Amino acid sequence: MLGKSLSDATEYVEQRTAAAAVTARDALLPVAFTFALMSLVAPKFSHTLLPAAFACLVLLHGRSARQTTTQPMSSGSGFTPIYFVAATLYLFARAVTAPQPASALALLAVFGAFLAMAWQMSRTLTGLHPIDQRKLTQGLLAGTLVGAVYLVAELLTSQSIVTSVLNHVPLLAGGRKGHFIFADDRIQSVRTYVLNRNIGVLNLLFWPVLLIAANEAERLKDLKSKLYVYGLFFATFYATFLSVHKTSKVALLLACAVFVLSKLSKRAALSAMTVIWMLATLAVVPASRIAYDNGLQNSTALAGSARARIVIWNFEAQQIPEAWLFGRGIQSVIYYDQLQAPTATVVPGELSAQRNGHHSHNIYLQIWYEFGAVGALLFSIAGLLILRRIASMPARSFPFAIAAFASVTAIMAFSWGLWQHWYFAAVCMSAAALALAKSAGERTSGMRGASETPSRTISQA
Repeated sequence: MLGKSLSDATEYVEQRTAAAAVTARDALLPVAFTFALMSLVAPKFSHTLLPAAFACLVLLHGRSARQTTTQPMSSGSGFTPIYFVAATLYLFARAVTAPQPASALALLAVFGAFLAMAWQMSRTLTGLHPIDQRKLTQGLLAGTLVGAVYLVAELLTSQSIVTSVLNHVPLLAGGRKGHFIFADDRIQSVRTYVLNRNIGVLNLLFWPVLLIAANEAERLKDLKSKLYVYGLFFATFYATFLSVHKTSKVALLLACAVFVLSKLSKRAALSAMTVIWMLATLAVVPASRIAYDNGLQNSTALAGSARARIVIWNFEAQQIPEAWLFGRGIQSVIYYDQLQAPTATVVPGELSAQRNGHHSHNIYLQIWYEFGAVGALLFSIAGLLILRRIASMPARSFPFAIAAFASVTAIMAFSWGLWQHWYFAAVCMSAAALALAKSAGERTSGMRGASETPSRTISQA
């Protein structure tokens, strides 16, 4: 009697577990679709979407059937852990000695949590069952494509969709009235630059998701899957070049050039990106001074935003020698900008005052300012480690991965700042998406190769 009861209980638990696994698996596609779409519609909330995506993945992964067919992501060579410990200790030291240590330590903890989430998500995604991976990739592809089409529609209609939503739900507009044009106490239109974040995140997601689309086209070999590739490509290009976000235009063109080069020569693409990365991280200070000394801040050939940033970059570059070795500490750019603001002067003809600005609009320069030469060296090594990991990727994934790296490299050079939560979270989500795309593509190729081998053997026989 007792044995039968235990057997029944075990069977009941197994049935419930199987039912929960099926339910979790069914939820993967809509969850991935929602997160991809929301990251493009509301990118400013990426710092919330990343932890939510992490929590959903942990929950769904715990309930779904897991089949580990690939090895977990390795930590790389013995140098990588040593580097990670050294970089962590240095960041902690620059937080403790920052102008506002408590705020700096809290910020460092948040960014460390984001990085840990992205790393664990990448490990989990590469270990999922192939069916689960396929549902996630299909959801990401559909959500990104719909988001890109939405951005095209908004740009073509002067953001009529978001304007209508904000007029019906004013609470969503927040307190930044400068972002809107009003007429009779109603929002008549939203200023075009507000979509810059959306376009930036679209370019961060584009290459991982394009790899997903390419894998689907290779797997299915039908017109529908090919339309996904072309649809995503043209929607992203159209949205980017309809927008006023010049940084994303530069990033997309650079990434496309690197992608094409990688198709011609893997070594040439790696060498080119290595040179670009080293110049960006180690030569940014003299480059900023040279640009200003040659009068580019007054050049009518450049956009107003670029001319204003040249003033900011030169002002920061002039201060770096005062603390060139270790920098001024985490968040020192904005701290000193607040001190400079009351007395900052504007040179006649220039579009920005002589101050740091709310953020640097150049992460490489900000790292020199806040972390000095030691921090710049550590940051350059981090990029080289990432390039080494990209170099070890399969031939099919490599062009997309190095193009994604080129896109991030360009965006860091011209837009936003290091400590903007939403931006760092978006980069982390892009990295996790790339890990999923790579793993799913490898499994699809492996399964296809395994299924084709017997038929070739039979035909040869």
